[in-house]
Amino acid sequence: MGRRLPHEGRFMKTSLSIRLVILIAGTILVSSVITILLVFSLSSSRFRAYALEKDRNLAHTIAGYLTTSAENNRLDEAISSLSLAAQRPRHMQPRMKTMPMIRASGDIEPVGFLVTDKNGVVLRGNAGMREHFHNSVSDTKLLDAVPFFNKNRAITGYVFAGVMLEGSLPETEYKYLRSLLLGVLFSAMLSAVLASFIGVLFLKKILKPLNSLNQGVRLLGRGDYSFRVDHPGSGDELSRLAEGFNEMAASLQASEQWKKQIISDTAHELRTPVSLIMGNLEMMLDGIYEADEERLRSLYNESTLLADLIRDLHELSSAESSQTDLEKEVFDPDELISLMAESFRAVRVDKKLQIHVEAHFHDSWAGDRRKLQQVLKNLLANAVKYTPSEGSITLRTFRMEEKLIIEVEDTGPGIPADQRLKVFDRFYRLDKSRNRQEGGSGLGLAISKAIIDLHNGYLEVEEGQDHGALFRITLPIC
Repeated sequence: MGRRLPHEGRFMKTSLSIRLVILIAGTILVSSVITILLVFSLSSSRFRAYALEKDRNLAHTIAGYLTTSAENNRLDEAISSLSLAAQRPRHMQPRMKTMPMIRASGDIEPVGFLVTDKNGVVLRGNAGMREHFHNSVSDTKLLDAVPFFNKNRAITGYVFAGVMLEGSLPETEYKYLRSLLLGVLFSAMLSAVLASFIGVLFLKKILKPLNSLNQGVRLLGRGDYSFRVDHPGSGDELSRLAEGFNEMAASLQASEQWKKQIISDTAHELRTPVSLIMGNLEMMLDGIYEADEERLRSLYNESTLLADLIRDLHELSSAESSQTDLEKEVFDPDELISLMAESFRAVRVDKKLQIHVEAHFHDSWAGDRRKLQQVLKNLLANAVKYTPSEGSITLRTFRMEEKLIIEVEDTGPGIPADQRLKVFDRFYRLDKSRNRQEGGSGLGLAISKAIIDLHNGYLEVEEGQDHGALFRITLPIC
């Protein structure tokens, strides 16, 4: 188990809808803060550039005015009028006859207005500016100033205006930017609230299949496999998850039904021989039957059938659960079918059957020879059982598309098409009237199919050429 972070458990214990709403609202707010920072950064830079351009234009106008005044030997008077204008109320500036550049610049508030000589010594400025710069401006600052000239075109001094000195936004632009940022923040908060409200409405619909899945998982844990999750079938992730759950539930339900059927069939098959054995022994103990050789042999035969049934069940269970290890070896399939045909010689003579061998594989194959021999024995036993006297059985091998094909074909009554898949089920018998002594345990074909499955092959049955049964084994050639 991974290490849990502090307070992680408390948050994860809240409902998924609350967590999603918190994440949505948080994402919107974080995005809004980032947007506000970007807007502030870009807007302040833009506004400052605009204000700097405006103030430089004003500084150029003032410098031109001072240059003209210097050429007319009226520089001191011009500087004094500028200083006076800087300290006057804003509404009085446009009426001043002595400072035409103020009228030309329109509604401008000359805050941060400063005039220096060529060495940076402050000559005039509005209230507080002289003290702020200690009556002198550094050479570095002079590089950003606008010079004015005397009549000899020599630099007489420098002019600063607005943000050229203060470095901050003018009050008007600052107020506008602040209102803009507040508007963005308010819009972000409103968007977060609306998104959370809309998210709750949609999450109820989205979380419905998840709640249904939660209910289904709990029912599956209690052994109820009949529950199915309703979903719209939209093909999205939740819909595919619901479909996967329904498929799993259906598979578990089928497996459970199959298990119950197996238990029922096994109990039924075991009941008959056990009842016969117990009944005969009870009557012998009560003195009703004598314990003669005939009755003891009958009990022995029933015990043998019971032991065979238990052995077959164990073998089938091991094969189907893949607990059986294959003892692979290289052998000749053509030789194997010839030996199997020879082993049924006595039965062939008794029923006057003909067993034909058509061996066309002509190669070796790697697999479990003993288990494949067991499969062929089961198939041949069924063929002999259902083939009438003077009929024929054919064993053949051949290669097809890198596969080993083994076929057992008879001339019996065949298997109806609707029962060809059922014959591989446990305890299934075509002739329901046959008892265990006549029809066997009903596990032979099921065991055969399980053995072929272990070899990654498949066993199937179809109609033969003479309307009999044709069992075909298909095995991969390793």
